[in-house]
Amino acid sequence: MKHSGRTLDVSLADPTMKNSGVIELEIAEKAYGVIAADERVKVEQIKPTIRLKVDVNNAKGESIHVKFNTDSKQSNQTDQFAVNSTIVESEMDPNSTITANIDVESKTGKKAVLTLAFYDWKGNIKEYVNEEIKILPNNSNEYQMSLKLPDYVSGGTVRAFVWKGKQIEGKNYKLLSNVDVNPDK
Repeated sequence: MKHSGRTLDVSLADPTMKNSGVIELEIAEKAYGVIAADERVKVEQIKPTIRLKVDVNNAKGESIHVKFNTDSKQSNQTDQFAVNSTIVESEMDPNSTITANIDVESKTGKKAVLTLAFYDWKGNIKEYVNEEIKILPNNSNEYQMSLKLPDYVSGGTVRAFVWKGKQIEGKNYKLLSNVDVNPDK
């Protein structure tokens, strides 16, 4: 578990690989939203404590991640856009190119940046493509984006999200949507 200012990163692993079901976890913290979660994580509650169910069956000891917004002032920021994505071409192979259809719904009509990115197993962004978007309030558009994967993809995730700011690396941006992790194939 790691606090970084306005976020809380939680990682869970079963290196013994003896658990064959779900691990339930309660954290004595509150959150104001889920920024990103691996598909094995089910967030049951974020206030007054965080409660998770994590499916470790066949996870082979790999870390499973979830990231929470812990800043009450930023709690409404991620509600400005809704993102849903589907990978339509390729597998998650090193140096391959994936293509994703990304549906973005805007609730505000503000300009923003749509990103399709690959994050390594530590949660660091490694490759990404951006597209500037502006969608009328309460409307949606579909985008198709392609991303070349790095030469090492084991344990990594593909994520789609909307943000604004100066640059995606570091902390110079504000997330404006949910983060769609590992888009469905």
